[in-house]
Amino acid sequence: MNCDIVRDLLPLYEDGLCSEESRKAVEEHLKSCETCRKLLPEGPAEAGQEPAAAEGSAAESGVLQGISREWKRQKRRSWRRGILLGMALLLGFALLARPLLMIWFYTGSFGAKTDMAGDLLCGYNRLTGEAFAAVYEWDGREETMDFTVPDTVFGYRVTALGGYVGRGAPCAFTVELPESFGHTREGFGEDLWDYAREKYPNAEVVELPFTVHIGKDLEEIRQELFGSYYGFTAEGHEVLYHVTLTVDCDPENKTFYSENGVLYDRETGEAVLGTGE
Repeated sequence: MNCDIVRDLLPLYEDGLCSEESRKAVEEHLKSCETCRKLLPEGPAEAGQEPAAAEGSAAESGVLQGISREWKRQKRRSWRRGILLGMALLLGFALLARPLLMIWFYTGSFGAKTDMAGDLLCGYNRLTGEAFAAVYEWDGREETMDFTVPDTVFGYRVTALGGYVGRGAPCAFTVELPESFGHTREGFGEDLWDYAREKYPNAEVVELPFTVHIGKDLEEIRQELFGSYYGFTAEGHEVLYHVTLTVDCDPENKTFYSENGVLYDRETGEAVLGTGE
């Protein structure tokens, strides 16, 4: 095959459109003819195109293998992250659930119950073996305005003033006035006594100073409520009952001490109960 025929067939050869016999003839001619061989941009197909295709295939295979390895690594990382996240969530749930469970345990259906210890309503918990003092039901006599919180009630140590019963209902340490004192309509904390006087300037003021004696086992004041009450006497007169509290604490108490009728926290020195003498 001469050069003229080969040059006519080169476009078809490059596009892969010539017959098998023509392709072989062109390639045979290109092996010995440098002039015609230079007319191909990348040389003969056998020397240029097939190796390029092989290199492309090898490169593509390498890329796919790299992607596969990376996917497997990402999968393993995802599993590890998922396991660690699950463990963290379980730990967080356990840490959160424990105090909530304990709160329900101690204040829920298995929690504190109340009963009267003389004139003092107290709560007690069979699980903790402790009790708290709550409402002092005053009978209205002057001689009973001095009362004592006992060290034990129903066989349990009294370690707190005020507490929670049932499923968490608050039960404050306070004084309940007898029905003979009429009907109270509004209560004020001790810090709002001056405000109560201004709000009801025509109300008769009745001072009710109570004294409480606290034992050596008291460790906590959970809730207390002392102040003034606005209402009407049995005769219909407007009245402000001003309830104050003087505290006397056992000197052996390791949590609190009393001074001039006020109860103080031993650790902080903060006044926590009482209006003083």
